[in-house]
Parts: sequence; C-alpha cells; structure tokens
Amino acid sequence: MSLKFSRLKPHKQSPDYVLLGFSVAVVMVSVFTVANAVHRADLESFSFPTALGDQNWFQLDLLPTSHDLDNPLFTYKGRELYQKKRKPLRHSDMLMLKVGTEDSGRYYLYRYNGSPENPLDAGSFYIKTGNDQYIRVGDVRLDFRK
Repeated sequence: MSLKFSRLKPHKQSPDYVLLGFSVAVVMVSVFTVANAVHRADLESFSFPTALGDQNWFQLDLLPTSHDLDNPLFTYKGRELYQKKRKPLRHSDMLMLKVGTEDSGRYYLYRYNGSPENPLDAGSFYIKTGNDQYIRVGDVRLDFRK
C-alpha cells in the first residue's frame, strides 16, 4: 500500500519554522564567537615544558661576593637547595625540563633531560642564569673545589 503524496499537504507555517531555526542557529554561533573572543588570551596561550623562552633569569651578580655557600639559595617544597657549583653550566634550553617554581615563585626549577655527565648530576635541579646557562642546586652541600 503506497501513500499518495497529493494527500500530504505542507503546513502553512513551515517556512516560518525553518527561518526561526536558522535564526536561532545564527544567534548561537554569534554568542559562542563573542565568548571565545573575550577569552582569546586564555584559549591561545601556550607554554613550553622546557626552558625555551624563559626570560626570568636568576642573576648571580646579585649575590654578595661574601655569599656563604653553606646557606641555601632557595627552598622547594620545604627542601633547602644549595648551590652546587660556583660557575654556571652550559646546557641546551631544549633539554631542560620545568619541574616547578621554587617556594617564593620567582624562578623555575629545571631538570636536565639528557644523559647526566656524572652520577651526582642526576638528582640535581637547575636555575636558569642566561641563555643555555644554569647553576646546579640541590639539597646536599658539596665540595666547591671545581
């Protein structure tokens, strides 16, 4: 049994419903566009997990010349971190991974992602002092003869 299409009559207000649906869709798209434009900085921001682009450098020049190496430079999660070497080490910024910030929140702490040069280097943190330059800090005081 087949239906005869001649008996099916379109509703007189069908064009009105189509126009209403299209208008609602345009309004919804407009609202979402405005909401995204307001929060554009949040949506488009990104950060590197490495030290690339970090311009907040710890300045060794700010340390007094009589800086006692037995005093901690920073604390991280309550652990005191001491300077392990006097001179900055050179590591590529791409190999230094962010661990977090030290407790004051001023500087990022990094870990070296490459193979450690020596076993003592494996558990160390680093503070950025310049492009590809870092001082090694840790929770154990070491001999500074190097």
